[in-house]
Amino acid sequence: MGLALIVLIAAPLIAGLLSLGARTRLAMEWLQCAHAAVLLAAMSVVVMNVAEGSVIAVGILLRADALSAFMDLMLAFVGATGLLYALGYMGEEVTRGHVLHRHYKRFFCLFNLYLFAMLLPFYSQDLGSWRYLGASFAALAFIVFLFWHLNLHYMNLLFAALGFWRGGGQ
Repeated sequence: MGLALIVLIAAPLIAGLLSLGARTRLAMEWLQCAHAAVLLAAMSVVVMNVAEGSVIAVGILLRADALSAFMDLMLAFVGATGLLYALGYMGEEVTRGHVLHRHYKRFFCLFNLYLFAMLLPFYSQDLGSWRYLGASFAALAFIVFLFWHLNLHYMNLLFAALGFWRGGGQ
């Protein structure tokens, strides 16, 4: 039971670091598909064990209860489906020449590290720890870095909407 919790949290971190070493698009696709499968399998084990009424604890650092299992269910499912969708979308961008392979690798590295940063706070033994704040800032930094360095221009919609709400769109 504790091993599934460790795998669930460590898998995005390991996949993120391995993404930087993927030399081909095919290797990246295999890595991300395997990561999605591991994420869903570990999530299933953790959720099923918590649904039986047990609380999973790994030493004094990690603990999974009903709330963290529910959040795990949502994050792992959305993360795995997001990974699979991003493979096709970003792969097409690489094929068209809009994104370089090094940016493709960086995207998946940051996506997986973002998943890691989102999963970690839900399994803390101490609910009032600084880990929540640190993980939230790390997740925000990954998002900002991702949008900034990949030149995702649809973020301009956000800035246009903010200008509209502040009185610019009358």
